[in-house]
Amino acid sequence: MMMDLLKTELTRRLPGLEIRTEASNRSIVLAAAHEEVGDVTILDDGDELTVYIGDITHGHFSGYTPGISPDQQMREIVDGLVGFVEDLVADRVLIWRSGRSGGWDIIESEEQLKVHSDAGTQFYLWSGPIG
Repeated sequence: MMMDLLKTELTRRLPGLEIRTEASNRSIVLAAAHEEVGDVTILDDGDELTVYIGDITHGHFSGYTPGISPDQQMREIVDGLVGFVEDLVADRVLIWRSGRSGGWDIIESEEQLKVHSDAGTQFYLWSGPIG
């Protein structure tokens, strides 16, 4: 059920994005904008969604707000993930890899893009490598 809601929301809020649903209907793949970044794969883990950005990094979207229904909880998780994807495809997420570690930061200002010049660390936006 969470994947159905996620696909509906991604399609509604990002109508131009290429979305593939895997056969099991437990994952959604967003086609890469740049091959070095790779596809985004979103997995339904039951009570959370896990997003993989190529082979660079991954993160978990979950919600544990006390006092809300399971349906509201699911909607909060989906809304958080879709908001992240909106930022990602708008190049407002700085993705990084250093050795076997990786992560991301939401870009709040252009200054964040200027300070990233660490030796041995690769930086990306959805549109491709930077730096």
